[in-house]
Amino acid sequence: MKFLFSFLILIMLFSTTVFSTPGDLVWRYKTEGYIRSTPKVNNNVVYFGSDDHYVYALNTEDGSLKWKFLTGNYVEASPCILNESVYIGGFDSYIYSINLSSGNVSWRYKTGNQIYSSPAIDQNVLYIGSNDGYVYAINLDSTLKWKYLTSDAVRSSPTVYSGLVYVGCDDHYLYALNISDGSLRWKYQTGAAVRSTPYYKNGIIYVGSYDYYIHAVNNSSGSSFWKYQTGGQVHSSPFSTGGFLYVGSHDHYLYKLNESDGTHKWKYQTANYLVSSPFVSNDKVYVGSFDGFLYVVDSNSGSLDWTYKTDNYIYSSATVSGGVVYIGSDDYYLYAIETYGYQGFNQEQSSRNLPKRSIEAYPNPFSNQVKISLPSTGAIYTLEGKLVLNLDKGETEINTNTWKSGIYLIKTKDDIRKIIKID
Repeated sequence: MKFLFSFLILIMLFSTTVFSTPGDLVWRYKTEGYIRSTPKVNNNVVYFGSDDHYVYALNTEDGSLKWKFLTGNYVEASPCILNESVYIGGFDSYIYSINLSSGNVSWRYKTGNQIYSSPAIDQNVLYIGSNDGYVYAINLDSTLKWKYLTSDAVRSSPTVYSGLVYVGCDDHYLYALNISDGSLRWKYQTGAAVRSTPYYKNGIIYVGSYDYYIHAVNNSSGSSFWKYQTGGQVHSSPFSTGGFLYVGSHDHYLYKLNESDGTHKWKYQTANYLVSSPFVSNDKVYVGSFDGFLYVVDSNSGSLDWTYKTDNYIYSSATVSGGVVYIGSDDYYLYAIETYGYQGFNQEQSSRNLPKRSIEAYPNPFSNQVKISLPSTGAIYTLEGKLVLNLDKGETEINTNTWKSGIYLIKTKDDIRKIIKID
């Protein structure tokens, strides 16, 4: 009896912890190589590449493998998804079109060298850079539309807007090319390699450079609008929202700048390089660091909200979808981590102040069955927002033998509570 009482106390303490702390691990999936590719989510599937030469498709609900496709070398680029295909480049110099459902290759196009660049697609044309020095425009039937030769490797990923392709190059230039024929509209010179992905907004292109600066460039003329100096190389790509720009630097800092004039709003210091690009969702900035941590920083104040520790560098950038943040690490894992910002639920109810305890669940964690008591009608959902079961007011005992292990959400009109299924 004493043992049973102690066990119940431990369960209560565990429940209190997991119900009050953001950053719970939903699942993680191990590959056999570094994951530097930024994951992309589409229809409850997350797609990414790995240095083990594979492109992966995992089910977001539980991290189970849907398919994997073998390339000829590392895959550090990020995928682009359109209609029924995922497009991605690899170190084997190929650009691949892979069927979303089956994982079978539809076509492949060979460039002259490794591909770090991630594709951008506009009007059924794919734009991508290669270490062979070319920017490619490839029709989605795999035929070449045009290619433009720079004077060095193109590791930046293109951005397409209003008839122009913007892309950086290791030759220190930001290029603006006409989408019709690849002719040069203008090029803007920085002081070092440009590997950041350009961000277009309101007639301005924002991009980082290894010259330590974040540059704002007029898209019509290619002239400088403003530039902001950090303390290190800027590989990270800017993220724009609400009139502000968020970007990381090798100087270990995450920056928030005014888009209008580049003035500094705040900066947050991590313990190592920020190569990862920020992702902003629900007033939180998600960014990985070479110190192995995923940082979640309040976008308004610049104060730390929470962190999640992996076991190696984080080169990959984060993607937030359905209340879960997905990010890869050099520890070979892709992580799915809860943010409390799941779609379809009131953000105030899903804050770190939970639980209100109007929803009772016992035992928790549970394995074969759980007893739930509600003050009103409610429902159980997966973290992705998928309905599992509708519940009536009062007490309900549920057989959970067929449920997958993981975190579930009980929702009423006034409250949300997490429950955990274990094997």
